[in-house]
Amino acid sequence: GDTVKEIIRNKLPFKHLLAFEPDPANCTALRKYIKTLPSPVAASIKVFQMALGDRHQNLRFSAPAR
Repeated sequence: GDTVKEIIRNKLPFKHLLAFEPDPANCTALRKYIKTLPSPVAASIKVFQMALGDRHQNLRFSAPAR
């Protein structure tokens, strides 16, 4: 979510933005943030509640509380 916010804040150009956020609470917060953006911008951002890696496997994920 932080990277998406940085891209928006710095007005970096993009056609499509794919955001991967494995933490459920952070993913929910990111989706709420995107809903506050102008609709053309929000429509160009897709959020996936998952992580990316170089192997297909399940891993435990633990994010520190903020």
